[in-house]
Amino acid sequence: MSSRAIFTDPEPSSAYLSRAVASPIGPLTLLATRKGLARVCFAGELVGHGTGTRSGHPGLANPGCEEQMNPEAAAILNDTECQLTEYFAQQRRHFDIPLDWSAGTGTNLTRPRPARQKSGHMLSAFTRQVLQGLLQIDYGQRWSYGKLAIDLGHPGASRAVGSACGSNPIPIVVPCHRVVRADGSMGGYRGGGAVKIFLLRLEAASHTWTGRGDDDPHPGLPDH
Repeated sequence: MSSRAIFTDPEPSSAYLSRAVASPIGPLTLLATRKGLARVCFAGELVGHGTGTRSGHPGLANPGCEEQMNPEAAAILNDTECQLTEYFAQQRRHFDIPLDWSAGTGTNLTRPRPARQKSGHMLSAFTRQVLQGLLQIDYGQRWSYGKLAIDLGHPGASRAVGSACGSNPIPIVVPCHRVVRADGSMGGYRGGGAVKIFLLRLEAASHTWTGRGDDDPHPGLPDH
């Protein structure tokens, strides 16, 4: 089944709540507003977060008391943490989480920002189209960047599709890990190649390859 995360309008939202959670791929930091999940961050993308504990971040609301003041965002964090736990336990194949895209792309999270720098870059119409297309890729499938480009009505735009996937601010929930190169190699991933392989193996994606309409030329994933 495809991801059931819900797209919301990219309007400015209330303050963020953040939560660090443990996972088999390392600590993940979740950011949410009252409107939806705004980011899933891999280890090192947000400076100052501990592992497995709720914590704050410059420019984000302190979740200690703010969870009581912002119960909608707190509930979204609770749901996301629970659903991710089920996903990694292979007990969930889709996510039922509202998404808030007002935080923009995930490309600005790879290193600390100057204090005066804006918090993010708004998603372009093309990037939003690509990210919404990702939600149509079923659990356990692998598509090529070219296949996704064709599906979205942009044949020949596989490189641009790859760039859009790389700016996905909500990985795992919005499954950019299910898109690989036409030759079956992994391609890039913000969380690193090992994480991408882990997620694909978790979903047993090698059994339902979708490239140019052919069977997977490389059945199974590499051991390392």
